[in-house]
Amino acid sequence: MSTSTGSRWMWRDRMARILDSGLPVVGVATVMAAVLWGGGGWGPIWMAVAGLLLVEAGVWRLGSRLVHERRYLPLRREVQRFTSLAVALHHASTGAGAEASPAARESREETLAALRASVDRIVAVAGKTEEELRTERAPVAAPVPIIEG
Repeated sequence: MSTSTGSRWMWRDRMARILDSGLPVVGVATVMAAVLWGGGGWGPIWMAVAGLLLVEAGVWRLGSRLVHERRYLPLRREVQRFTSLAVALHHASTGAGAEASPAARESREETLAALRASVDRIVAVAGKTEEELRTERAPVAAPVPIIEG
């Protein structure tokens, strides 16, 4: 990773932390200002609603989602698939004891094989972006035959 790329990611992380901690503070300050401002009409109500939305955005960490850009989506998808397979293995294993039916044991073995294949896919996609995987999987053009005539 080059220095400029590294500093860009550090800046994004720092900005995400500032947004995640700052949004609730700004939201609470906005609600407090609306309460202290008082006054009549809809102004303070809308101000309080805006403050509550800022607090909620901070709670859900929406600030860091605005700043971060996910680059390694294939790995994220494969890890989520692996996690769901691990849950399936647990459910298959609870029914595949010594006295379990052959179908239950077969289900457990199929799930275990799918988990092993998922680990292989995790290794294959680790550190690669969608674009990199597309270029790897793109079919290589066959050479054009030269016809002499």
